Amino acid sequence: MHIEKMTDVIETKRLVLFPYTEENLALFNTDLSRFEEEYGVVYRGEELDHLLTGFLKKLEIEIAEDREHYLFFTEFLIVLKENSHIIGSIDFKYVPRDGVTEVGYGMNPAYTGRGYMTEALKAFLDFGKRLGVKIVRADTLKDNIKSQNVLKRCGFAYLYDDGNLWWEKILYEERNTEMEEQTITITVKTSGEKCEMRDEEIVEWYKTNIAKLFDPAYGTPEIDVKLERKEY
Repeated sequence: MHIEKMTDVIETKRLVLFPYTEENLALFNTDLSRFEEEYGVVYRGEELDHLLTGFLKKLEIEIAEDREHYLFFTEFLIVLKENSHIIGSIDFKYVPRDGVTEVGYGMNPAYTGRGYMTEALKAFLDFGKRLGVKIVRADTLKDNIKSQNVLKRCGFAYLYDDGNLWWEKILYEERNTEMEEQTITITVKTSGEKCEMRDEEIVEWYKTNIAKLFDPAYGTPEIDVKLERKEY
């Protein structure tokens, strides 16, 4: 496998994911054997029937028309590291709208049941988060239990049934900036005789340990600790 020739590669323990670009998809659509030789891979993915070949020819045009955003709708090929076989694909279905998009995936049935798609989807969601995707949705047929299990293992929650089953995963939530503007004031009462710590040590200890209670992703409030020593 010639990873150095691939762009925007996503790598996991067992897999390499890389996208169709305008150039490599044109090669794939016209000469699959040359594509395999160029990237050191062997195509063992979904059946290249007239529906899929038609979709890929259309995708080639769509990428050329929107090179800036193509990563949000191109297909990423899923390649096994152990033998360089392309076993499936995964993609976002459209450029995010208000941070929301959908994901789709497919695999040669001969490779199912080994956790490959779960591994690929987890890595792909992380990639989407880095691109700024906030929410990802997916739909499955009611009887497609394997696909539903993949989504569940990747943290998707069931949404609703409109004939298909819809699922959703939140990748990123807006930070609560109001938290950063709040101040927490704590008054500590301690006996001067029994406590050997200096005042500044006590204050710092409380600040440090109270701060650990807050999720840094949502901001840590300013903590003001007031110390009052009292004889008992």
